Amino acid sequence: MLYLVDIDATVDRGLAIEAAGGPGPTFKHIVERFKPDQAHFTPDARRIFLIVDLDPVRMVELMAIATRASGAEPRFMPVLPLSEAMQVIGEAMQHAATAPKVG
Repeated sequence: MLYLVDIDATVDRGLAIEAAGGPGPTFKHIVERFKPDQAHFTPDARRIFLIVDLDPVRMVELMAIATRASGAEPRFMPVLPLSEAMQVIGEAMQHAATAPKVG
C-alpha cells in the first residue's frame, strides 16, 4: 500500500544533524532502501515527505530508521492514486450500503 510518510526532525536532532554535516547520508539510505515514488523536502522546517509503497515489515523498518534519524516518530498516512480512487470508493460504498442500520 502507498503511504505519505512525514518525517519531521526535532529542533535538537536537526541541530545535531547540521553539526554532523547535514542529512545527506540518511536521505541517501532511505531513498536507496525504500525507493519512494516521490520525495520532497520543505525549506521551512527540517522535514521530508515521501510517497512510498510499504508492507508492515518495511513500515516498521522505515519507522525505526526515521525515528533514530529525526528524534520523533514519523507519521504514516495511507494514500491512493486518483486513478484508483473512484473504483475503491465505489466498491466501499456498495459494501457500506449493505451494513445494518444503526438506531
